[in-house]
Amino acid sequence: MKVCILGSGAYGLALSTIFNKNNYEVVCYSNNRKEVHSLTKTRLTPRIENFTIPKEIKFTNNIKQAVKSSTLVVIAVPARRVDEITKKISKYITSKMHILIATKGIENKTCQFMSEVVERNINTSKIAVISGPTFAKDIVTSSPIGLSLASTNLLTRDLVKTMLENETTKVRETLDIIGVEVKNLIDTAYVKAQELILAHMDKLHAVAQRLLEKETISSEEFNQI
Repeated sequence: MKVCILGSGAYGLALSTIFNKNNYEVVCYSNNRKEVHSLTKTRLTPRIENFTIPKEIKFTNNIKQAVKSSTLVVIAVPARRVDEITKKISKYITSKMHILIATKGIENKTCQFMSEVVERNINTSKIAVISGPTFAKDIVTSSPIGLSLASTNLLTRDLVKTMLENETTKVRETLDIIGVEVKNLIDTAYVKAQELILAHMDKLHAVAQRLLEKETISSEEFNQI
Protein backbone atom coordinates (compact mmCIF):
# COMPACT_ATOMS: atom_id res chain seq x y z
CA MET A 1 0.00 0.00 0.00
CA LYS A 2 1.12 3.54 -0.75
CA VAL A 3 1.30 6.42 1.71
CA CYS A 4 1.44 9.99 0.44
CA ILE A 5 2.78 12.57 2.87
CA LEU A 6 2.01 16.17 1.97
CA GLY A 7 4.79 18.21 3.52
CA SER A 8 8.48 17.52 4.02
CA GLY A 9 8.93 19.32 7.31
CA ALA A 10 10.27 17.69 10.45
CA TYR A 11 7.03 16.00 11.51
CA GLY A 12 6.10 14.82 8.02
CA LEU A 13 9.54 13.30 7.53
CA ALA A 14 9.42 11.70 10.96
CA LEU A 15 6.07 10.09 10.20
CA SER A 16 7.42 8.86 6.88
CA THR A 17 10.00 6.79 8.77
CA ILE A 18 7.25 4.98 10.70
CA PHE A 19 5.41 4.01 7.52
CA ASN A 20 8.68 3.04 5.85
CA LYS A 21 9.64 0.90 8.83
CA ASN A 22 6.27 -0.83 8.51
CA ASN A 23 7.08 -1.66 4.88
CA TYR A 24 4.69 0.71 3.10
CA GLU A 25 5.58 2.62 -0.03
CA VAL A 26 6.12 6.25 1.02
CA VAL A 27 6.10 9.32 -1.23
CA CYS A 28 6.63 12.78 0.28
CA TYR A 29 5.42 15.89 -1.53
CA SER A 30 7.02 19.33 -1.41
CA ASN A 31 6.22 22.25 -3.72
CA ASN A 32 9.88 23.30 -3.56
CA ARG A 33 11.87 21.72 -6.42
CA LYS A 34 15.22 22.54 -4.86
CA GLU A 35 14.17 20.91 -1.60
CA VAL A 36 12.98 17.79 -3.42
CA HIS A 37 16.31 17.55 -5.26
CA SER A 38 18.31 18.08 -2.06
CA LEU A 39 16.34 15.55 -0.02
CA THR A 40 16.56 12.98 -2.79
CA LYS A 41 20.28 13.45 -3.35
CA THR A 42 21.66 13.99 0.16
CA ARG A 43 19.03 12.14 2.26
CA LEU A 44 19.59 14.85 4.88
CA THR A 45 17.38 17.62 6.24
CA PRO A 46 18.38 20.64 8.33
CA ARG A 47 15.12 20.26 10.24
CA ILE A 48 16.26 17.12 12.09
CA GLU A 49 19.85 16.85 13.27
CA ASN A 50 21.85 13.64 12.84
CA PHE A 51 19.11 11.97 10.80
CA THR A 52 19.51 10.19 7.49
CA ILE A 53 16.34 9.73 5.47
CA PRO A 54 15.83 6.06 4.50
CA LYS A 55 16.62 5.47 0.84
CA GLU A 56 13.23 3.85 0.20
CA ILE A 57 11.34 7.12 0.83
CA LYS A 58 10.66 9.02 -2.39
CA PHE A 59 10.20 12.76 -2.94
CA THR A 60 8.29 14.67 -5.61
CA ASN A 61 6.98 18.14 -6.38
CA ASN A 62 4.20 16.67 -8.55
CA ILE A 63 1.16 16.65 -6.30
CA LYS A 64 -0.95 14.57 -8.66
CA GLN A 65 1.65 11.83 -8.80
CA ALA A 66 2.13 11.99 -5.05
CA VAL A 67 -1.56 11.41 -4.33
CA LYS A 68 -2.26 8.96 -7.17
CA SER A 69 -3.00 5.39 -6.06
CA SER A 70 -2.42 6.21 -2.38
CA THR A 71 -4.27 4.30 0.30
CA LEU A 72 -3.48 6.95 2.90
CA VAL A 73 -2.88 10.67 2.36
CA VAL A 74 -1.17 12.36 5.31
CA ILE A 75 -1.51 16.13 5.64
CA ALA A 76 1.61 17.47 7.34
CA VAL A 77 1.95 20.98 5.93
CA PRO A 78 1.82 24.10 8.15
CA ALA A 79 -1.68 25.09 9.28
CA ARG A 80 -1.67 28.19 7.06
CA ARG A 81 -1.35 25.95 3.97
CA VAL A 82 -3.98 23.32 4.72
CA ASP A 83 -6.77 25.18 2.91
CA GLU A 84 -4.63 25.63 -0.19
CA ILE A 85 -3.29 22.05 -0.27
CA THR A 86 -6.66 20.37 0.31
CA LYS A 87 -8.22 22.39 -2.49
CA LYS A 88 -5.44 21.22 -4.80
CA ILE A 89 -5.77 17.53 -3.95
CA SER A 90 -9.58 17.44 -3.83
CA LYS A 91 -9.81 16.47 -7.51
CA TYR A 92 -7.36 13.60 -7.02
CA ILE A 93 -8.92 12.08 -3.89
CA THR A 94 -10.97 8.95 -4.61
CA SER A 95 -13.56 7.19 -2.51
CA LYS A 96 -11.00 4.51 -1.60
CA MET A 97 -8.50 6.94 -0.06
CA HIS A 98 -8.20 7.78 3.62
CA ILE A 99 -6.91 11.09 5.00
CA LEU A 100 -4.78 11.50 8.12
CA ILE A 101 -4.30 15.00 9.52
CA ALA A 102 -0.95 15.50 11.26
CA THR A 103 -0.97 19.30 11.05
CA LYS A 104 -1.28 21.11 14.37
CA GLY A 105 -3.08 24.41 14.75
CA ILE A 106 -6.17 26.30 13.61
CA GLU A 107 -6.95 28.37 10.56
CA ASN A 108 -6.35 32.01 11.48
CA LYS A 109 -9.02 33.62 9.35
CA THR A 110 -11.84 31.28 10.43
CA CYS A 111 -10.56 29.79 13.72
CA GLN A 112 -11.56 26.39 12.36
CA PHE A 113 -9.76 23.21 13.34
CA MET A 114 -7.81 21.38 10.66
CA SER A 115 -10.43 18.64 10.38
CA GLU A 116 -13.05 21.28 9.64
CA VAL A 117 -10.87 22.83 6.92
CA VAL A 118 -10.36 19.42 5.30
CA GLU A 119 -14.08 18.60 5.45
CA ARG A 120 -14.83 21.96 3.87
CA ASN A 121 -12.67 21.22 0.84
CA ILE A 122 -12.85 17.44 0.39
CA ASN A 123 -16.05 15.44 0.22
CA THR A 124 -15.14 12.44 2.35
CA SER A 125 -15.87 10.94 5.74
CA LYS A 126 -12.60 8.99 5.79
CA ILE A 127 -10.73 11.50 7.94
CA ALA A 128 -8.57 10.90 11.01
CA VAL A 129 -6.43 13.13 13.22
CA ILE A 130 -3.33 12.21 15.19
CA SER A 131 -1.59 13.78 18.13
CA GLY A 132 1.67 12.54 19.46
CA PRO A 133 5.27 13.35 20.26
CA THR A 134 6.07 17.04 20.34
CA PHE A 135 9.50 16.44 18.84
CA ALA A 136 10.22 14.67 15.54
CA LYS A 137 13.53 13.51 17.01
CA ASP A 138 11.65 11.15 19.33
CA ILE A 139 10.17 9.40 16.29
CA VAL A 140 13.24 9.10 14.09
CA THR A 141 15.38 7.72 16.91
CA SER A 142 12.83 4.93 17.42
CA SER A 143 12.14 5.97 20.99
CA PRO A 144 8.98 4.35 22.39
CA ILE A 145 6.11 6.73 21.56
CA GLY A 146 2.36 6.87 21.90
CA LEU A 147 -0.02 8.47 19.43
CA SER A 148 -3.64 9.48 19.91
CA LEU A 149 -5.75 8.69 16.86
CA ALA A 150 -9.22 10.15 16.43
CA SER A 151 -11.83 9.39 13.77
CA THR A 152 -15.56 8.83 13.63
CA ASN A 153 -14.99 6.48 10.69
CA LEU A 154 -14.12 3.09 12.16
CA LEU A 155 -12.70 1.77 8.91
CA THR A 156 -10.30 4.71 8.66
CA ARG A 157 -9.37 4.50 12.32
CA ASP A 158 -8.58 0.77 12.12
CA LEU A 159 -6.59 1.19 8.91
CA VAL A 160 -4.45 4.05 10.21
CA LYS A 161 -3.79 2.27 13.48
CA THR A 162 -2.63 -0.84 11.63
CA MET A 163 -0.37 1.20 9.37
CA LEU A 164 1.24 3.13 12.26
CA GLU A 165 1.74 0.58 15.02
CA ASN A 166 4.93 -1.38 15.53
CA GLU A 167 7.19 -2.38 18.42
CA THR A 168 8.02 1.25 19.30
CA THR A 169 4.85 3.07 18.16
CA LYS A 170 1.58 2.48 19.99
CA VAL A 171 -1.76 4.05 19.10
CA ARG A 172 -4.64 5.00 21.40
CA GLU A 173 -8.00 5.25 19.63
CA THR A 174 -10.77 7.74 20.32
CA LEU A 175 -13.84 9.25 18.67
CA ASP A 176 -12.98 12.69 20.05
CA ILE A 177 -11.52 14.51 17.04
CA ILE A 178 -11.83 17.98 18.59
CA GLY A 179 -10.22 16.77 21.81
CA VAL A 180 -7.19 15.48 19.90
CA GLU A 181 -6.94 18.74 17.93
CA VAL A 182 -7.05 20.75 21.16
CA LYS A 183 -4.19 18.60 22.46
CA ASN A 184 -2.29 19.46 19.27
CA LEU A 185 -2.77 23.16 20.01
CA ILE A 186 -1.44 22.66 23.54
CA ASP A 187 1.56 20.72 22.19
CA THR A 188 2.31 23.52 19.73
CA ALA A 189 2.07 26.15 22.47
CA TYR A 190 4.39 24.07 24.65
CA VAL A 191 7.04 23.93 21.91
CA LYS A 192 6.78 27.69 21.27
CA ALA A 193 7.06 28.43 24.99
CA GLN A 194 10.09 26.18 25.34
CA GLU A 195 11.76 27.80 22.33
CA LEU A 196 11.20 31.28 23.81
CA ILE A 197 12.53 30.27 27.21
CA LEU A 198 15.65 28.63 25.78
CA ALA A 199 16.31 31.60 23.51
CA HIS A 200 16.12 34.06 26.41
CA MET A 201 17.51 31.93 29.22
CA ASP A 202 20.03 34.61 30.25
CA LYS A 203 17.26 37.16 30.72
CA LEU A 204 15.15 34.64 32.61
CA HIS A 205 18.00 34.04 35.04
CA ALA A 206 18.51 37.80 35.41
CA VAL A 207 14.83 38.29 36.30
CA ALA A 208 14.93 35.40 38.74
CA GLN A 209 18.05 36.79 40.42
CA ARG A 210 16.50 40.25 40.71
CA LEU A 211 13.35 38.76 42.27
CA LEU A 212 15.46 36.88 44.80
CA GLU A 213 17.11 40.14 45.76
CA LYS A 214 14.08 42.43 45.79
CA GLU A 215 11.00 40.12 45.73
CA THR A 216 9.29 42.52 43.31
CA ILE A 217 10.48 44.53 40.30
CA SER A 218 8.87 47.36 38.43
CA SER A 219 7.92 47.27 34.76
CA GLU A 220 10.77 49.66 34.01
CA GLU A 221 13.30 47.34 35.67
CA PHE A 222 11.83 44.36 33.83
CA ASN A 223 12.12 46.13 30.47
CA GLN A 224 15.72 47.08 31.20
CA ILE A 225 16.57 43.43 31.76
